[in-house]
Amino acid sequence: MTFFNPFVRELIFILLQLSVSDADLFNFQVTETSQNVSRGEELCRDSGYDGLAIVNFPEAYSFALRILSPLASRNDSYLPAFVGVRSYEGTGEIMWDDRTAPASDEHFSGQQNGQKTRVGRITNTGGIKLTSRESLRHALCGDRKS
Repeated sequence: MTFFNPFVRELIFILLQLSVSDADLFNFQVTETSQNVSRGEELCRDSGYDGLAIVNFPEAYSFALRILSPLASRNDSYLPAFVGVRSYEGTGEIMWDDRTAPASDEHFSGQQNGQKTRVGRITNTGGIKLTSRESLRHALCGDRKS
């Protein structure tokens, strides 16, 4: 015996999805101190995360901006936090750490130009800057979803 017709079940499902907050969808945490990317990744793993956060779709990116905004400096247009995207030495290929390619609407700056592997840091201006692995930043930790 069915208590709800298919339309009502679908409507209830949609309403339940809309009531879930971003904090329930994304498991991100910011490290307390600035460090190079290798140390940041180590701190993320030591805290139980898979590594640096993958923010490769709008909802994840918006949530990341919200939790990183307290770290923003008035003198720097870049939020001081590494995220899990890199350009690789030699090829210049840009990939997220889960080996997915960036979407065509994701904006990156600081391209490869034959330099060593560069890592991403999230910006206030709506993009991701590729920067040196040795610069000192906070790390945005996150879990990879399968």
